Amino acid sequence: MARKIFSKSGPAPAVTRADMVRQRRNRPAAAAAAAVVMRSPQELLIARQRRIKAPRGSAAAREPGITWGAVAAIPWRVHPLTLPKFEIGWRMASFALAALCVSLLGYMLFSPIFFVGDINLAGNTYVDAQEIAVAANAHDMNILWLDPVQINARLAEIPGIASAKVFVDWPPSVAIEVVEKQPQLLWQQGSVGVWVDAAGDVFPARAEVAGLLPIIVDDAVAPLEAGQSPPMAAIAGALQLRTLRPNIELLHYETARGLSYQDGRNWRGYFGAGTDMQVKLSIYESLVKNLEQRGIRPRVISVENPQLPYYR
Repeated sequence: MARKIFSKSGPAPAVTRADMVRQRRNRPAAAAAAAVVMRSPQELLIARQRRIKAPRGSAAAREPGITWGAVAAIPWRVHPLTLPKFEIGWRMASFALAALCVSLLGYMLFSPIFFVGDINLAGNTYVDAQEIAVAANAHDMNILWLDPVQINARLAEIPGIASAKVFVDWPPSVAIEVVEKQPQLLWQQGSVGVWVDAAGDVFPARAEVAGLLPIIVDDAVAPLEAGQSPPMAAIAGALQLRTLRPNIELLHYETARGLSYQDGRNWRGYFGAGTDMQVKLSIYESLVKNLEQRGIRPRVISVENPQLPYYR
């Protein structure tokens, strides 16, 4: 039923229930329309700048009236970059360290930069460089496996090498300095000639050397065996004879009678062995002089025993 509303001015028109519903529906739109404040473009720009500068939550940022689409300033928060956190246990660390060590060891064992190239050699005159390099066994070898002491020991076993010095350096290189034995005599026994130094050591004759005094063994057919040396008394006597008589070009040796040489006056002189050659030579020359004065031409003169010289 329609409600009648009376006022002082008289009865108001009747308001139906439908009119009341329409009023309730239109009330928000009217309130919103009433809230709209019309501003000039300059005022809108100033209000917008205020919202941008104003801190979040301030009164300026909450200024009412701009509801038609103005964009309020949204403050940006800059968060620092963070990396993901990894937790590495002791087992993983031990495995990584072991893998690193194995990789490093493999690199050192197989990388070409750890291998020796050419060998620098000095001091050799008679011994062939290839023979020394083979004995050293250092070419194309990893420097980690080279032992200078072992190399030195192998070089000392080469016949004719008195001593050697081995230097291993980085970058990988090997330098070898050898000292050779100096031949003094050429001992010819059984058609085989070997060199003999002043100490009586025997080593192969590797070249023709001027000034060597040859000694021919007359009563031996077989050559010297490995490790065998001539009698030291014969070596000492021969070296002394060469010093006292440089004109002697050839000596002979017999086990029973020692050293002898063919005198240019057409006889054989026997001197035995030992280091008393100066006394024997003095007796020999005195005996020769006596024989020449008497006009005797001997075939043999022996001073093997200085106390009992003889001729025949």
